[in-house]
Amino acid sequence: MSKHEFDDFADIEETNPQSGQRPSDDTALSSDTLSQPADKRRLDDLTLAELLGQFLRAPFKTWRAVSELASQETITPAPIAVESPDLEAITNIDTTTRVSVETPTDHAPDAEITPEKHQTFREARSQFIKLGLYIVAFGLAVWGSLILVSAEIRNELQLDKGAPFLLAGFLLWLFAEFSDELRPDGRFNLLNRLNRSAPRATDETIPNPQRLEETATTSPFANAWVIHPVRIFSGIGAIFFSAVAWIGNPQNQFTGVGFWGWMVAIVCIVIFFAPKTWSVNKLYANFNTWLGNIRWFSPSVLIMLAIIIIGTVFRFHDLLRVPPEMTSDHIEKLINVHQILNGDRSIFFTNNGGRESFHMYMLALFSQFTGLELGFTLLKVVAIIESIITLPFLWWLGREVIGEKDRKLGNAVGLALAALVAVSYWHLAITRLSLRIILTPLVATLLLGFLIRALRYNRRADFIMAGLVLGWGLYTYQAVRMMPVFIVLAVGWMIWCRLRQRGQFRTYLGHLAVLVVVSFVVFIPLFRFSVEFPTLFWMRTEGRLFGDDVIQTIDENGVVRERIATIPERIEAFNKNVPILADNIRNALLMYNWKSDIAWISAYPNYPAMDTITGAFLIVGLGAWLGYMVIRREGLLLIVPLMVLIMLLPSALSIAQPLENPSATRTSGSLPAVYLIAALPIGLFIMQSERVFQQIGARFAVAIISFLVAIALSLNSQTYFEKYYQTYIPQSLPHSEAGRILRGFAMSDGAYGNAFLISYPHWFDDRTVGLEGGNIEWEATHGIDVSFLFVPNVVSDAYYCPNRKMRLDVNKDLLFFYHFRDDEMEANLRLWFPNGRTTVIESYQPGDDFKIYRVPALGEAGFRAFAYQFTANPTCAVP
Repeated sequence: MSKHEFDDFADIEETNPQSGQRPSDDTALSSDTLSQPADKRRLDDLTLAELLGQFLRAPFKTWRAVSELASQETITPAPIAVESPDLEAITNIDTTTRVSVETPTDHAPDAEITPEKHQTFREARSQFIKLGLYIVAFGLAVWGSLILVSAEIRNELQLDKGAPFLLAGFLLWLFAEFSDELRPDGRFNLLNRLNRSAPRATDETIPNPQRLEETATTSPFANAWVIHPVRIFSGIGAIFFSAVAWIGNPQNQFTGVGFWGWMVAIVCIVIFFAPKTWSVNKLYANFNTWLGNIRWFSPSVLIMLAIIIIGTVFRFHDLLRVPPEMTSDHIEKLINVHQILNGDRSIFFTNNGGRESFHMYMLALFSQFTGLELGFTLLKVVAIIESIITLPFLWWLGREVIGEKDRKLGNAVGLALAALVAVSYWHLAITRLSLRIILTPLVATLLLGFLIRALRYNRRADFIMAGLVLGWGLYTYQAVRMMPVFIVLAVGWMIWCRLRQRGQFRTYLGHLAVLVVVSFVVFIPLFRFSVEFPTLFWMRTEGRLFGDDVIQTIDENGVVRERIATIPERIEAFNKNVPILADNIRNALLMYNWKSDIAWISAYPNYPAMDTITGAFLIVGLGAWLGYMVIRREGLLLIVPLMVLIMLLPSALSIAQPLENPSATRTSGSLPAVYLIAALPIGLFIMQSERVFQQIGARFAVAIISFLVAIALSLNSQTYFEKYYQTYIPQSLPHSEAGRILRGFAMSDGAYGNAFLISYPHWFDDRTVGLEGGNIEWEATHGIDVSFLFVPNVVSDAYYCPNRKMRLDVNKDLLFFYHFRDDEMEANLRLWFPNGRTTVIESYQPGDDFKIYRVPALGEAGFRAFAYQFTANPTCAVP
């Protein structure tokens, strides 16, 4: 029996495509061959009709035979360069068109189906099917996402109805990723490859020779006996100036000596660990090379520029209206900025549960350079700038994570990642929230990018950069404190993946030590604060883990005081709250597609963090990520979903207050990794469209993706500027209106010292009114939070007490703010100041009207008469 007879599949498997010889065309078309039945002849002798008939009779055997025959053919197509700058920019897809040149023979009629045609047909069909599976999987995920958001009130029934569609979308995309590996006999070619003894993908050496050289020469253990004098002096300097940074920044205050010693210590430690490639000449040359290689008008750069413009417009749109009013969190931050502008140099701001300081210093600096006064606009503008800076780094992140093995795909994923975040409702919400949270996605993006590079190439330079980012990140937001855990787990995973490589364990540990040392030097001032004031440093964390009642107490005057809980008390409180952790983790994982934050200040309550389109991309992206990682044997990519899980913990660990989970702010460290997973199927879809329909397919795919991003932009715009706004309004108070009245009064025939706000339960924050009115210090003496019987005392002291920053002027009018329903206060104001008049202020916020009572100037005699008649034991005596 011939080795290539159709009915013997085992014989086909034995054929070696490299050494086996196929019969000539003369033999293939001999009369004996043609006279045999179709199921007894060689596969490549069959006509298309006979092949189809055989496929109908024995589909699996036929599929397997076609696959085996195709694997024996080695076709070397001739590349024809086709210039298509638009396509290359949009997707960075190779515009090389491959064609095979067929040489007709006298024996092969035009209608003959050659093995080359069999292979081309089979590949085209499988790629077309794969593209179809992509589309169907995404459609299922979209349908499931629509079910989850179909009702305003979230319930488990919704989740039960939508989850099967999401699961189906995930599984179908995962199957599509493995479809290229599926053999006709139902087995996967991938399994054979995985069982071979070839090095794993995570063990592969770096393909770039320059990177190979850098890796070989930058080990911290290389040239151990020959140390350059610069390293010696920089090492000594790092130790000395680190001590200066520790000693010179005591009691939570930066000093001139301590700050500059800290800066020099950072520079010294970087020089000490710097690789040889970081010489001044090489850095300058590399920078010039990098700058010269940038095609400033390439389509990729233009697309990224368009994404930045769209993201900028989206973030600045309707800036003054949404959100409309500040809250106590904003006031606390602006008070810190005011303190900085007045000479305070705190390392960590202890008010309101504790706040990292970097963002406050940026606000103070921006206010000084631009002249913007302290207010909501300043907070919003600085947060938007930090948000926009994140977008190009997201492009870089996609290229770093995916682009090493496939630069075209990495570029497409990076652009898709930046585009999705640019139109993201979640990112917009935490941006316009205008708190320091917006720095967390930027820190996470930079850290993930440098850590991917560090683990992939095992280069000291990348570990140094990751250490600098981590150290700086600890001054931005408390959620960054989970990133050291992520780094340790990621390095441990890579050590496990590269156990076969000798020396990798030692080198990785050495580089991890470099990262730790560099980040610690950056952390030194904050570390000293944590040692001196551990309760203040860990207050927020302990409150979420153990409960505020464990770390706080209320004295007899109703003032909240800190208390140092004992270790048994902490253990008991933690153990009591542990059962909640599993539910918290589940809820945190569901925040992207089902329901997120319930806090009206942070997000539209109970709405998913992602829109329907992006949420569907995330679901199929999980399948795409798993398939991409396994097929390419890229174990390094596991750290991306690992980062998602770790950066959900700042929210999930709120076990003492589970209602605060999931938190759109505390989970913001997972944002870059989550959107990166969602961006991968976009890049794969574009690449697959190019394979099936060549250049026109890629362009059409980009058009489809652009349309979907536009839909996401529309959905997110509606969610934020309409739904979020309508939720925010009933919860906030019209401080800005009271502030405008205060400012106008002070600028006309009144004065800041002549205006008073009389407290009422759940009403105006006097600090906010003063700040909106243009004077952040107004609240210190003019917010009356006492019984109405003592109001005359407060007014009298405003004039008769010396050394008042805003002293009452008896020759100008008086102004009182009071609640709309405070009839008792209104009656007393009429008693104290009979010549005054009441005005009702109709607020733009329904139900938040308030009143003002304006009193004409009393003069010296009139004011003294008022004080004598109505004050009782004032602080400052009436002369």
